[in-house]
Amino acid sequence: MARGWESKDVESRIHDANDRYLHKVDMPTPEERARITKLHLLEQQQARLRNEMGQATSDRMLDLVRRELAWVEDHIRQLK
Repeated sequence: MARGWESKDVESRIHDANDRYLHKVDMPTPEERARITKLHLLEQQQARLRNEMGQATSDRMLDLVRRELAWVEDHIRQLK
């Protein structure tokens, strides 16, 4: 009877180890999390700049927003 319990304990440990491995594989690396965060922030900035383009009151301001938007979109392409 002791062997039965021992086998179940070993089986349980193997199952737990497999679960930990699977969860670890699904988690992004710190570098990937940083990339995702930066991409998300750039996309928010892109939306803000597009909104500002519609509200620009002078050609100078519109040119400034367009240049900044081009910079943001270039960085977004690099991160994707």
